[in-house]
Amino acid sequence: MTAHRNNSVPVSGRAVWAGRLGSLLLKSLGATWRIRILGSEREEELIQSGTPVIYAFWHGKLMTLAYTHRNRGATVLISQSRDGEIITQIIERMGYGTVRGSSSRGGLKAILDMVNLSRSGRILGVTPDGPQGPFEKVQPGLLMTAQRSGAAILAIGVAAHPSTRLGSWDAFLVPHPGARCLLSIAEPFTIPDTLPPAASIEKWTGRVGSFLKANDDHAHRQILRWITGDEALDPFLERFGHALDL
Repeated sequence: MTAHRNNSVPVSGRAVWAGRLGSLLLKSLGATWRIRILGSEREEELIQSGTPVIYAFWHGKLMTLAYTHRNRGATVLISQSRDGEIITQIIERMGYGTVRGSSSRGGLKAILDMVNLSRSGRILGVTPDGPQGPFEKVQPGLLMTAQRSGAAILAIGVAAHPSTRLGSWDAFLVPHPGARCLLSIAEPFTIPDTLPPAASIEKWTGRVGSFLKANDDHAHRQILRWITGDEALDPFLERFGHALDL
């Protein structure tokens, strides 16, 4: 499957060179990581069944996922900012497609593009707090995309040790060379065909955010067990509806 790209955003020479260097560094760094994925069978079963899939993970964990899920033909929503173009150049060289847009620029068109791509069989990747925050707060775009496409959401929690969190708005996670990187894939869930009135959307996004955070916390607990020598790690067992009393 070839990568998809929204070509409406001009590309600078600086971004192209930054993308080449960044992708080379990420591939080199990622090759040193020790990676474990808990719940991978959930992802495999969903994809093999032909069900549309949206990976949902916090913006600050993008670097790790960009490496672990490379060359799978997934399409990721990236902002139309200058930094967004550099990220686009990097991840396209990792085998991803891209759609450009955000809540402030090209947001509705980007959502429609993502919906159409999902319906055509593409796997999507959405950072629900991106591309500009607030930090780890789910925006309505994820719910709208999942509802209109009928895709199942796979929440992915990420933990890495040793690692550094940058001082950016998303506390961007940078695993060190040789780091342990652990991914926790939760049970998939869907968004109802009919969402509640606009006044209730914030409650829904809050519940989805709580579920993503719970899975992320689980990833951190499991990596601590891994560091201390425990190899029998547990997948995240909570389900979206049960865990949040929907």
